[in-house]
Amino acid sequence: MFVGVKGGGSIASSACCPAGTYWIDGSSVCTDCAAGKYNEQEGSRSEDACTKCATGKYNDQLGQVSCTDCAAGKYNEQEGRAAEAA
Repeated sequence: MFVGVKGGGSIASSACCPAGTYWIDGSSVCTDCAAGKYNEQEGSRSEDACTKCATGKYNDQLGQVSCTDCAAGKYNEQEGRAAEAA
C-alpha cells in the first residue's frame, strides 16, 4: 500500500494519489493497483481505474503505470497476468 504522497505523509484527497494508485473514500492513504494491473492517471477514485494488462504483457509489481511486454519466445493469452508466461 502506498502511504501518503511520495516522500511520506498523509493525503487529504484523491487529487494527491499518484499514477499507479487509487483513492478509497474515507482513507488517508492511496492504494496501489494490484499486480497484473496498471493505472496511468493521477487522482483516481476507484479500483476500477486499475486496468488489466493486455495479452502479451504482464506486471509483477504493485502500483505500476504500465505493463511489460513478454520476452521474445514467451507469450501469455490472458489479460491481467502478474507473471510472464512460458
